Amino acid sequence: MNNKTFKNNLKIQLTLFFIKGLKLVGFGRSIFKKILFNILKIIIGKEKIFFKYNGKSFCLYPLLNSTDSKMIVSSRIIDKEELNCLETLKKSENSIFIDIGANIGYYSISAANFGFKKIYSFEPIPQTIDKLKFNIELNGLEKKIEVIPSALGLKKELKHIFEDRNNFGNSSFYQESKNTNLINIQVINLYDFVIERKIKNIDAIKIDVEGYEDKALEDFIKKSKQDELPKLIIIEHSNTSKWKIDLFNLFKNRDYKVLVKTRGNTIFTKRNNKN
Repeated sequence: MNNKTFKNNLKIQLTLFFIKGLKLVGFGRSIFKKILFNILKIIIGKEKIFFKYNGKSFCLYPLLNSTDSKMIVSSRIIDKEELNCLETLKKSENSIFIDIGANIGYYSISAANFGFKKIYSFEPIPQTIDKLKFNIELNGLEKKIEVIPSALGLKKELKHIFEDRNNFGNSSFYQESKNTNLINIQVINLYDFVIERKIKNIDAIKIDVEGYEDKALEDFIKKSKQDELPKLIIIEHSNTSKWKIDLFNLFKNRDYKVLVKTRGNTIFTKRNNKN
């Protein structure tokens, strides 16, 4: 797909130019970001926006996904420290990156130039899968990134999930509100997936699945041989209260240590990892 084919209309171009100017004078930080978001909401609404971000191309829907809006209105690079850890990680031969809860592909697409030979992007929400695949094609990464249209859990099953109509990246097995649709999605087991695909050299995993991280990773972390576990794990930590097991303690029992804790994630590395 040639991303030069896709252009924003004049209204969107002028709006983005105006927002860029406001960001230069400090409006891309703190409470001022809400002003920029309201500008998007009033002028652009639910229209899609083609946007270059951190050297990559994305088709964004800022009113339908919080990640999309942050990419446009924030002055800071999203999860910059996490991406730096992925980029500087010493890679194995035929290195693999697994992105669990891939959303629109921010991590997968950003990591595509970091030395990983293959990226598996897990995303179960149908409308998000379409956006993820489009963004992958927009960057010409179809051969490197494979989309797996499933959630991860303890076993293979069909399961209800609450699809958030106002923020599709916030869809969850746990949260029900008047802004959600109840839909059926496929759930598979990560350990089984790795065995069936004969996947080796998993160097890094990133996971953000709205409180379902324990069920997504438990089997894989417990059953994998020590030398088959990833060197690096980036895990979102704002929904740990929903976990049924202490996943962080499980990591430590498998010889992981905390490398760094950011605002949104905890990053674990193997104790013997010489990165």
